Amino acid sequence: MNRPKPLKTKLFYKQPARILLFLKNNTNKEWTIRELYRELDMTHSHCVNIINQFKEHSIVTKLKNGVAFKYQLTPTGMQIASNLQTISNLIK
Repeated sequence: MNRPKPLKTKLFYKQPARILLFLKNNTNKEWTIRELYRELDMTHSHCVNIINQFKEHSIVTKLKNGVAFKYQLTPTGMQIASNLQTISNLIK
């Protein structure tokens, strides 16, 4: 069985943190990969890789809506994003 790769240090990288905080601050809808990478100005492949890592660690959920897959934070992901935002606010 494949174990997910450690995510501890990657959460503090710029792009993964941006995705988490964006999903936390925009909980009014579920987001597709296309919407995420356009809103956050990143490449498609980088966004997919980050979202897949988050999915492996149960930070985001993947929901099928018609032909599109939508993503949103899990309660654990929301808690991680809240803590990350608190840390970010403290060091500004």
